[in-house]
Amino acid sequence: MTGGFSLLELLVAVLVVAVGALGVAGLQLASIQNNRGAMQYSVTTSLATDLIERMRANPDADYGTDLGVAPPPFHDCLANDCTARQLAQFDLAVWKCALGKWQEDTTCTGLPEAIRAKTVLPGGDGKVAEDAEVVTVNLVWGRGGRDTFEVVVRR
Repeated sequence: MTGGFSLLELLVAVLVVAVGALGVAGLQLASIQNNRGAMQYSVTTSLATDLIERMRANPDADYGTDLGVAPPPFHDCLANDCTARQLAQFDLAVWKCALGKWQEDTTCTGLPEAIRAKTVLPGGDGKVAEDAEVVTVNLVWGRGGRDTFEVVVRR
């Protein structure tokens, strides 16, 4: 017998390396998907908190809105004085546009560049329900609204 590797040993070694490389690629893909999901939940938390803080700063206005409802037309409260109602419409327009579903809506394209959202949820939309004691903010995003997030706070 001569020294060296046989063809069969070489094929087995290549197969083992290929399976290992596929495993590493699968782990990398899972890691990327999980990071994207974590980033989306982080953005969602930030958007919900932002709207709740806006509502606390303007307690006399109605912020109620539903899923599938486009952002309201707004009065630019950055450049002009606003009533409580106008400020609520402005806040809702900024918030709905930041969610993602309405990015191409004329209201969203009309927002001042300084406050137009850079990071949005894919297909994101939101709902706000408020009563005398509780405010509920619901966000949905992803294909068919499969990802959801809900925040309930006391007034």
